Amino acid sequence: MKKFILESILFFTCCLLLLTAYGLYSYYKYNQHVSQDLVFNIPEGENFEVALMGNSGANMGKALNNKNINTASLNTLGGGVLIQKAYLDYFTQEKNTTNHIFYFVDACMLTSGQFDKPFWWRREKPDPDFVKLLLKSFDLNTVLNYLKISITESAPDGLYTRQQNAPTKAITKIDSSKVVMRINMIHKGQETVSLEQREKFLKFVDQYSKEYKQTKITFIINPTLFGDLAPNRKDLVDLLEEVKEKYNIPYYDYSDIYNSPNEYKYFYNYDHLNADGQNHLIENYLLPIMK
Repeated sequence: MKKFILESILFFTCCLLLLTAYGLYSYYKYNQHVSQDLVFNIPEGENFEVALMGNSGANMGKALNNKNINTASLNTLGGGVLIQKAYLDYFTQEKNTTNHIFYFVDACMLTSGQFDKPFWWRREKPDPDFVKLLLKSFDLNTVLNYLKISITESAPDGLYTRQQNAPTKAITKIDSSKVVMRINMIHKGQETVSLEQREKFLKFVDQYSKEYKQTKITFIINPTLFGDLAPNRKDLVDLLEEVKEKYNIPYYDYSDIYNSPNEYKYFYNYDHLNADGQNHLIENYLLPIMK
């Protein structure tokens, strides 16, 4: 009996030591990360002129703040609809407000739910209130996976913080084979519109129209250099037309605005604007919408 008790004590002591070691390791790993400065670093009770939502095309918080436009960056890689709703709910739960939301969209949200998986979310120290919101939209395994990834893994490339500028390098010519490679990488072979994804987006819009009546929202289709190769573009436009008709929410299709050769310079890859491109988009397209 004594041997059993001693073995039990030893076992639980070892477990405690392992948990402590894992906690210290996780704390160390987290503090090696660059915070991606989402809602958790935004002061409570602040009003923002603009909130950016959707995919990585919305990575222009720094460019807007440089123009003295107080901006909240809520977007994620791929702009998963469910995680975006959780970020917006947390943002408002902390008593923050915004005058205008620019929600950047592309056809990826119609083909796959991959961007609602934790790997694509931003890396920040988990907040208990945010975790509670996640549990409203995601199952427990997904939330636990998020907690693990937030602490132990570095963020994927493609998101920079509100304090960072966009890259300055520029495209000089289009290689159609590389365009196809980029499209295939983003869509990962899932180029058929998913009814489930379509309904998920419509549900978000319906919830938004009921819960955020005082906040203007505008959907923006990202500028790209995909041209006619862009998959499911008509499906996306048809969906936004449906939303516009039913909810009176405007959208702007900017997918081809920089497709002439002398405007390739505004991109650092085939579907993301560089610093000059962001400034041009803000000055010539976004600011007029805000007026």
